[in-house]
Amino acid sequence: MPARMRILLDTRDLINVVDRNAPISLAEFEAYLQTGNHLLVLSNTSVREFAGPLAKGGDFLRLRPLLQSLERLPHTYIKEITIVAEELRAAVASFLAGVEPAVLSPFTDRWDRTMVPLPDGRQGTAEMLVGLRLDEIVHAIYRVDPRLFASPGRYLPALRALLGADRDLLRKGQAPAREHFARSVVKHAQSHRVPLPVGREDEFAEWLYRNPNRCPGLRLSHEMFRAVTSNYGDRPQVGDFGDLGQVFAIPYIDAGALDNRIRDYLRTASRKIIRMGGLHNFGDRACRDLAEVMAKYPLP
Repeated sequence: MPARMRILLDTRDLINVVDRNAPISLAEFEAYLQTGNHLLVLSNTSVREFAGPLAKGGDFLRLRPLLQSLERLPHTYIKEITIVAEELRAAVASFLAGVEPAVLSPFTDRWDRTMVPLPDGRQGTAEMLVGLRLDEIVHAIYRVDPRLFASPGRYLPALRALLGADRDLLRKGQAPAREHFARSVVKHAQSHRVPLPVGREDEFAEWLYRNPNRCPGLRLSHEMFRAVTSNYGDRPQVGDFGDLGQVFAIPYIDAGALDNRIRDYLRTASRKIIRMGGLHNFGDRACRDLAEVMAKYPLP
């Protein structure tokens, strides 16, 4: 029987329920998932942050049982960091064929498969081994490169600089919505090495802009970033990386938990997308925390 709901929690909620039995015990949360036929969605971001203490010399032996408890819950993994690449590839193929893109299914069965594929089809450290548990995958990657679990704080100056540059353009009237989106499409395509239709790049970007359902993860993220850009007094924090990284996944899950501030931007972005013809209210999918998710979606 298919899952009734896919629930994406942030790292804070995962730690609370697995390590602190808050707001409910781990056993109670497991019963909620099983009884409702729900799946907990684990992302690259949430597991990496969950294992964050390893980057600062944390004790893996303490982390291991927590990862094992997490994996015992009914779950799936979402490849949120490759959603934009997959959406763009599908959109390019559909644009050239004159059809609408099929709905993406960005889910997988192992956490290491949520990562960006290595060049030339090479396999990652854990991928060469079969039947690994989540804690074994985390440990295998940690032994090779513990920096993977480090805080993204080192990227904060670059994010603030990017935001500052976009705000300058906005103040000068040089970032109208369509042009801003077209530039975003080109940047994402270059970053993810997705070839755009040669000589038809602007036409492709306009085709995407007219229908926000064609690349929903990219579009939601873009509109959220534009909402942040429009709030000149907002200053990004380190914790934003985790929440903003999860936003790409919102169109593909049924309920999730996000920081209050990011949730406000999500609602703003979602309202604009609906005005543009979006089929779903993504803002309605985000809750404050696990307690609000369970209150909003009680068991029958």
